[in-house]
Amino acid sequence: MSIIYKYAASADWRSVERRLPSEADTLGDLIAMLKEFVPPSLLDESGWRPVLAAAEHWPSSLGALPFGFEFHLRDPNPRADFGVTLGAGGKTAAWIARQANAAAAPEFFGRFARLLDEMGTDASPLGRE
Repeated sequence: MSIIYKYAASADWRSVERRLPSEADTLGDLIAMLKEFVPPSLLDESGWRPVLAAAEHWPSSLGALPFGFEFHLRDPNPRADFGVTLGAGGKTAAWIARQANAAAAPEFFGRFARLLDEMGTDASPLGRE
């Protein structure tokens, strides 16, 4: 059963986030499961390589919130990129905080961690739903 159908009915993203690691180790593994739903005319095997290479460094739990691909359809050789949604709290936010505290962490992890902290604060405009 495709992971898309398996978890589509759940409105509780944190419970999906907890279950995703049993389906895939990395976001790259999770996205690879979606390859059959993307026509090769939009993204061929050479186009998949950079997307999957980038996604393999992120936890599969990131797939619990909406994510998507971006293509430039008029480009004769379209290249894909993907975007993810971040949410305060949960496994992914904890993973980002651990990455931010690692000795050799890229600077953007610290910015992500601060953003997620702010999003988790009720007093912040970012914490409002």
